[in-house]
Amino acid sequence: MNQLAALLLLGSLAGGTAAEPAQAQMPPQTTAPVPATPALEQPAPEPPKLVDPDGPPAGSLSLSQIIIQIESRPDYAFIRDIDWKDGRYEIEYRTRDGRDRVLKVDPRTGRPIHGNSGQGSLPVPRWPQQSSL
Repeated sequence: MNQLAALLLLGSLAGGTAAEPAQAQMPPQTTAPVPATPALEQPAPEPPKLVDPDGPPAGSLSLSQIIIQIESRPDYAFIRDIDWKDGRYEIEYRTRDGRDRVLKVDPRTGRPIHGNSGQGSLPVPRWPQQSSL
């Protein structure tokens, strides 16, 4: 018997054909399930209510908003000093005619508190309302 006939005979006895090469038995591949991605629309964490117990309370105007009000005064030349005392800002500024003024400003409203050594009051802020999401 020739070798080709012997191979055909062996292949048919093994259950295959000579035209099909023998394939190694591979275990079926399994894949782990893909975890669902977390929702992208998670609520933002709450900002801290009070960063510093000795600082402005939650909901106060930012210092930059209050400074903008002072800079818009007609007699304003420049700010000399800003302090935080007794729950309010004390802002010292120099006027165009060279006088020093001190304003004690409520951090919640941005308005001067009575008893200021500086005369006059700051304009009332008209800031856009923040939308709550």
